[in-house]
Amino acid sequence: MKVIEATFRRLEHQSAEDSKQHRQREHTLEMLQMDKAYLTKQVEFVHEQQRKTQAELEMREGQLTELQRSRNELYEKLMQAESGRARHDEARLHKELAQLQVRRRRATLRARFFFSSALCDYTVHHLSTRLRLMRTWSGSRWRWPRRTSGRPVC
Repeated sequence: MKVIEATFRRLEHQSAEDSKQHRQREHTLEMLQMDKAYLTKQVEFVHEQQRKTQAELEMREGQLTELQRSRNELYEKLMQAESGRARHDEARLHKELAQLQVRRRRATLRARFFFSSALCDYTVHHLSTRLRLMRTWSGSRWRWPRRTSGRPVC
């Protein structure tokens, strides 16, 4: 009987150990299942974040393309405006140059008229003075005529 009792105790002890191992394995299984559920949620979350990030990246790339296109358009407009401004400035300068040339021609004509009339007056005065000198010659001496006007005698 002692053998049976020893065998029974050993079997009970074996059964308790098996039961304890079974509980530990069930606990481990529950923990693994909980880990699997958590990791599955994490994977889904990461996939969702990746999808959102990919969508945001595509949106930003679209915005970047749009901004580059806008920048190029603005650059083109700036270049056209600069070109137009340069043409406008050139036209204004040509107009001012033409006005200056007209003024120069008028001034030249005025000066020619003034100097030609002055030269004419000088020539007339000079000739009349020479005539007077010729008339005042008396013998071997020259006699200078008296001044009758404010003009110099040449």
